[in-house]
Amino acid sequence: MDDITPNELQGPASALEPPPAPAPNPLPFQRPADYYADPETRLRPLFPRWVSIGCGWISVIFVVLVFAAGAFAPRSGVIVDWFFGKLQEDLTHSFSADVTTVQKQAFAAEMQTMRAAARNGKLKIESTQKFLKLATEVDGDDKIDHAEADKLIGAAREVNRALK
Repeated sequence: MDDITPNELQGPASALEPPPAPAPNPLPFQRPADYYADPETRLRPLFPRWVSIGCGWISVIFVVLVFAAGAFAPRSGVIVDWFFGKLQEDLTHSFSADVTTVQKQAFAAEMQTMRAAARNGKLKIESTQKFLKLATEVDGDDKIDHAEADKLIGAAREVNRALK
């Protein structure tokens, strides 16, 4: 049998054992391959358990506060007043050169009446829908001419007439 079997395979029994694993690299971080190769018992979570619980409760509290603010916002009128102020500013900047000073003043007066009603809680949002739709239509091209300014003033007057 010695004639057929090569000498390399006849060595000691320790030669048949797999080679030892290479020494781990002393890296300051864990490689993804090492992370997934470790048994689950050695793995530690990315964040402590209190982080997920704390963030969950904070998000629940935030959602409740947003809904509460939404419920009280129409009654306070501050947000609606701010919105109409921004809308007035936006529309005023879109007036073209052919809009007269009288039209600008009439529009400003109607908007001030509407904003005061919103602050005092007397403005019903439903009554402003026609005005808001018209404002969106005429400001679509960022230029409001003489005729469109008259339409805006008329729509704002309708809203203000509904207040009285």
